[in-house]
Amino acid sequence: MKRFLAVTAVTASVAGMIFAAVPATAAAAKPQVKAYTDSWNSNLTGTGTEKGWYLRASYRSRVIRSPRLAFYVAVAHAARQTDGEILKSSQQQYFTGGHDYTKDSGQPGWIRTTPTASQIRGYEKSTDIHIVIAKLFALPALHRTGARHYHATDTVAQISGLLSYSFGLPEDFFYFNQFTSFAVSFSTDAEGRPVSLAITGTSSDMRLSIGDVFTYNRPLTIKAP
Repeated sequence: MKRFLAVTAVTASVAGMIFAAVPATAAAAKPQVKAYTDSWNSNLTGTGTEKGWYLRASYRSRVIRSPRLAFYVAVAHAARQTDGEILKSSQQQYFTGGHDYTKDSGQPGWIRTTPTASQIRGYEKSTDIHIVIAKLFALPALHRTGARHYHATDTVAQISGLLSYSFGLPEDFFYFNQFTSFAVSFSTDAEGRPVSLAITGTSSDMRLSIGDVFTYNRPLTIKAP
């Protein structure tokens, strides 16, 4: 499983605002995460000569990390071409009891398979929220803007690790489409875990906005469909 897209922020230039540097220890201790939910929406929109085109995605997941890994993921996409044609697709996946259950749009029923030990280790890594937390706090331009609130404006090279790992967006895509920088903002709970996350970026004919919300350690039940 791979996280796909996620975040929406606006670069804020407030005269006279004091930005406190984030200490290296801000996310040093790993807060306990036995279960979490992750919900995001993204919108890649054409502007200028590309006006009218868009690619929208939504992602919903429920993850139990302990005592045994289980998760549910649903992803939906909608794309509008410049000629007005709209294409839609969706995918769902359960992993529970050592088995995968998958279903794509247009598919009449669920397909059950058994992943290999290597694939399950991949699931363990891709559902580790601490990797996302570490990448957020490693952003070079990150500053604290208030209690539990953070902001950064970073170049494509500086943020590409987060965009690629968390949202499946390759660095080359942004260079090809002439994006130069992204604004990132997020807030955390008392344990230092992100609860809301936002990223925006623009080029001469494209705009990306993503918004993500997390919850932690709430009771979750994941059953095979």
